[in-house]
Amino acid sequence: MPSTRSILHHTYTTTAIGLMATGAHQAVTNERRGNGTAAAQGAHIAQAGFTMLAGRSIAVLAAPLLQEAIAAIRQMFAPQIDRNLLLGALNHVAATSEDDPDDMTNVTGRHTQQVVDHLADLADGVADQRVVNVAYRAHSSRELVHLLLGLVRGDDGQPVLSARATSSSHR
Repeated sequence: MPSTRSILHHTYTTTAIGLMATGAHQAVTNERRGNGTAAAQGAHIAQAGFTMLAGRSIAVLAAPLLQEAIAAIRQMFAPQIDRNLLLGALNHVAATSEDDPDDMTNVTGRHTQQVVDHLADLADGVADQRVVNVAYRAHSSRELVHLLLGLVRGDDGQPVLSARATSSSHR
């Protein structure tokens, strides 16, 4: 069975095309009969159908632009966390070798992915307010990792996890 959205979309499109065809037919037929008023009414009906169809097309074509604009606005109003702090913290939890002196994965352990997800949320401007507050308190990338780890573990009460799918699997 088709979805409600699909049915409404097809109904809307069918109505728009029906108005265009009916209005055009009425305009041409009445023009031939010499009835200018009825021909003008037919042209208005066809115009209404065309406007409906054009409006739908513009909405469909503009949707990606609107999504980009929303993302840009979110980014503008997102808390401004120092990028160097975020990159430094990410380097601590995404070390490539055990010999790396910056490696903190032994500290974060099984919570490493949740810490990484919080860092990504901060970078994307979609972090929970408690995560943002922790980021503002951190004076170094190592401290940021420790503070985020405390949130993930729930050291001050309830654990704070990212809404990202990779974190939700660890709930």
